[in-house]
Amino acid sequence: MQATDMRSLSRDARHERRVQVIRLRQSGRSYDDIARQTGLSRTGVFDICKRWKLHGEKGLYDAPGGRPAGEGRALDLVQEMTMREVVASKTPDEMQLPWALWTRAAVGELIRQYCAVAGSMMGSPFRSKASSDMDLSSWSEQRPRPSRAIKSPITSRPRPSSSPSSERCPAFPATCASRRSTRSNAPPTGPR
Repeated sequence: MQATDMRSLSRDARHERRVQVIRLRQSGRSYDDIARQTGLSRTGVFDICKRWKLHGEKGLYDAPGGRPAGEGRALDLVQEMTMREVVASKTPDEMQLPWALWTRAAVGELIRQYCAVAGSMMGSPFRSKASSDMDLSSWSEQRPRPSRAIKSPITSRPRPSSSPSSERCPAFPATCASRRSTRSNAPPTGPR
């Protein structure tokens, strides 16, 4: 039978499995018997029993994960709330930033300018520089649309002039321009 990976179980299920292992061990079962009955590895059963001997009932619970709330943040609570409100109520162009919509880079620049946070903003602006990704998921408010219309790249392209290409670009040889104008649009008929 394949051993169960305890990491795939929920916290409550892991705790129940550990309690089951301890009860079976207290009833006199061997590590191998407990492993077969619970679907754990022999080493896993031994480690659970060792944790129980060292820490008692508390050893059967998972340790709390993650760091304490608020630890390692680059902004204090007032600065963070102010930045959230600015992002929720204004657009980057209203804050004299070169972006039309809020992006990680735009929020990072806003924080650099208004909160005097120095250094790279590759990580979250609300955590230390050691963080590797910026988490704006807690900013649940809707971001406003930009106040000015954004021209699409197609409509904002300059229109070509009607002058021949040799006049527009003197380096463009006239022979190439004449050759291009005499080409047929028909597909080639024969081997190349």
